Amino acid sequence: MILNVTKSAYDNTIGIFASSTEVTQNVNLNKNIYCIWFEFLVGSCFSYVMIFFGFFGNVLSIWTMWDERHTSPTSFLLIILGFMDNLVLMSGGWLHGTFS
Repeated sequence: MILNVTKSAYDNTIGIFASSTEVTQNVNLNKNIYCIWFEFLVGSCFSYVMIFFGFFGNVLSIWTMWDERHTSPTSFLLIILGFMDNLVLMSGGWLHGTFS
């Protein structure tokens, strides 16, 4: 049997010659499994945990500085920063949920 060298690739895991489409399908299948797990762990679990703790931390900082908002410009600016950060966290969670 004559193999076409340009359309075949040596598969190191099996040790035989296989066609390029078979090797590509095996590599893509393994890559897709790893990408799906990576997307799930980093994109879903880790991101939403960070969004939750960030939102909760911003609410606590806004709550603690609320009484001093008229006496100190720093407190007022930090309150505004907390509100804006919460908006960014909410929009980031919404964008990730809609695009994935």
